[in-house]
Amino acid sequence: MADQNETHASLAAEEPPLSGDVAALRAEMADLTEVVTDMHKRTKHLQRTLSFLTRQTRAIPAHVQAVQQLLTRFPPRAPLPDVGGWAMDPGSLLWMVDHVARKQAGLVVECGSGTSTVWLARAVQESGGHLVTLEHSEEYLAATRAQLEAHDVADVVDLRHAPLVPTTTERGEYTWYGVDTTGLDGIDLLLVDGPPGTTGPLARYPAMPTFADSLADGAVVVVDDVSRADERDMVEHWLAEQPRLRRAQKLGLNTEVLAFG
Repeated sequence: MADQNETHASLAAEEPPLSGDVAALRAEMADLTEVVTDMHKRTKHLQRTLSFLTRQTRAIPAHVQAVQQLLTRFPPRAPLPDVGGWAMDPGSLLWMVDHVARKQAGLVVECGSGTSTVWLARAVQESGGHLVTLEHSEEYLAATRAQLEAHDVADVVDLRHAPLVPTTTERGEYTWYGVDTTGLDGIDLLLVDGPPGTTGPLARYPAMPTFADSLADGAVVVVDDVSRADERDMVEHWLAEQPRLRRAQKLGLNTEVLAFG
């Protein structure tokens, strides 16, 4: 009997405390939960990315058709800048040049230069209007100026170097174009396609506080990159703050048109 008691005591002494097992198990469970949560987030992100790519692929025939219509309407005078990638999609470009023609837009203002600058310049040249383009990058400014000269439309574009500066709004301070709005009254079309989102959260938000008083009655505001959360949030802020602004239509997957007036 004494031997049995000694054996039980020896086994009990060799067993680790139960509380230690529970603590270790809880730690392992916490680590596993963290891994599963991270995998879930990554899976959701991958699903969203694949869904967007699928929609982009399905839109290719429409993009090709839009490019054909643009080239028919405005035969190239020089090699054209790239369409796609970071540039505005062809369907949105076609809608804008058609709008300029139908409304005989007198003043178009563009935030951020690029492919759209050349097409909008061709459109306002035909309609007798004028384009003002803001660009913070001297490199892109020079490239855009060269494109405008090559396509013989530099005379209808006021291409402004507008470095990014601290800009105060009712919603706070942002880094945005340093622009003088004097003489920009009666904007018929405002294209918001800059500055890059990498310059800060809601990087393009100041466009509306800056130009709201300069928009003509019946103007349209074209917002690119609305597939991004920042641009969607920006539009929601604008709609809440500007009672004369309303949604008009969606152009493809990445662009939205707002109506003012």
